[in-house]
Amino acid sequence: MPAGLQSCLFSFSNVIIQSSVNSLGALAVSANAAATNLDNFVYIAMNGVSQSATTFVGQNYGAHDLRRVRRATADTAIATLVVGCAMGVLEALFAKTLLRLFTTDSAVIAVGMQRLEITATTYYLCGLTEVLSGALRGTGRSFLPMCVTLLGVGGLRILWVYTVFPLVPSLGTLYWAYPLSWIATTAVLLCCCLVAFAKEEKKCRS
Repeated sequence: MPAGLQSCLFSFSNVIIQSSVNSLGALAVSANAAATNLDNFVYIAMNGVSQSATTFVGQNYGAHDLRRVRRATADTAIATLVVGCAMGVLEALFAKTLLRLFTTDSAVIAVGMQRLEITATTYYLCGLTEVLSGALRGTGRSFLPMCVTLLGVGGLRILWVYTVFPLVPSLGTLYWAYPLSWIATTAVLLCCCLVAFAKEEKKCRS
């Protein structure tokens, strides 16, 4: 339930960002749509790897093998990083060519590249949030990653849209909400994982 609720409410922040994109005109909307389609390929690839974190961590947690719980978390994080970085770099390097798959308008391509310059090389951070959330769910903690993700990703992006974006109303300003929210959420989730694993080890010793 918490994971499903997280997915539903997470979409709300994206709706807020999309409405801000819409306010910048048809060119921005078309460019954002094309660039988002490319980002989705990276996300799906990372998500396929990161989802395994819940399974691997859950199995080892059930077996009370905390060493392998940590190992499973680290391995899925590394795998997600490799996939996210590799695909992100390729996306950034061939951004103009890839955007031509969706549009031949040079103006739309130029604007679409503004998003990819910011998100393509930082999208691996989104994958890390998925891995760490999955690891916490694997230990039976579903409510915690939901709250952290909603506040760190959803809340921070909405705050950015209503505070920073009005001061500098541009796509570049808007798109920086993505990596900043990923960095903040990843940092908090990492701390949560370390504390949760430490508590479990202490519980086992006692």
